[in-house]
Amino acid sequence: MNIKPLADRVVIKMVETEETTKSGIILTGSAKEKPQVAEVVAVGPGKVKDGTLVKPEVKVGDKVVGTVEGVTITPDVTPGGKTGIKGTVKAYVRNKYVAAENAVVFVTKPNDATVVGVMLTDKDGNFEFDGLDAGTYRVIIRWAQITKAGLNKYVNVIKDGIVVSDSVVDIGTDVSGDKYVAVEVLKAGDTNEDGVVDSTDFEAFKKNYTK
Repeated sequence: MNIKPLADRVVIKMVETEETTKSGIILTGSAKEKPQVAEVVAVGPGKVKDGTLVKPEVKVGDKVVGTVEGVTITPDVTPGGKTGIKGTVKAYVRNKYVAAENAVVFVTKPNDATVVGVMLTDKDGNFEFDGLDAGTYRVIIRWAQITKAGLNKYVNVIKDGIVVSDSVVDIGTDVSGDKYVAVEVLKAGDTNEDGVVDSTDFEAFKKNYTK
């Protein structure tokens, strides 16, 4: 596994600790101390503070002691393994869900507007983004039904907190054995297109259509 930490972050590997005291007493699970020992296996370059690069105090090979609380454990990522996000989009048309062809699917970083990828769904409503780095993403889906009379608008679907680690993640919801992302018809008065008609729509209307 080859992980390169950024800034002042470090990568650690848990180390098996002795479960028997020097006098030969075997500790039970409840008697074991909470602090655990880990070995530093990679160290970031450091973090800039007040214009100066401050390097981490630990180095590769050092042993550190800590507790599980406050530590985020992420799954191992297999180098060269296939990672990504996929799904099937279906729209509610004439009282049933059908494949939403040519829906626009965006993958972005969480909490900002950085677009990682964008594509259209195929004739079966499928999409797949390959080769994404391990991390957390947001998926935004936009679809509109084209008719002879014009366009029937549908609500934007936003999927937050999609975690990619060592595989391709299917973001669909299992419905009676059929896994897909459902998009619904835009309701009258839903100005901000969030699927709910409420006071926020009035505020969006004032902002967009009045001075």
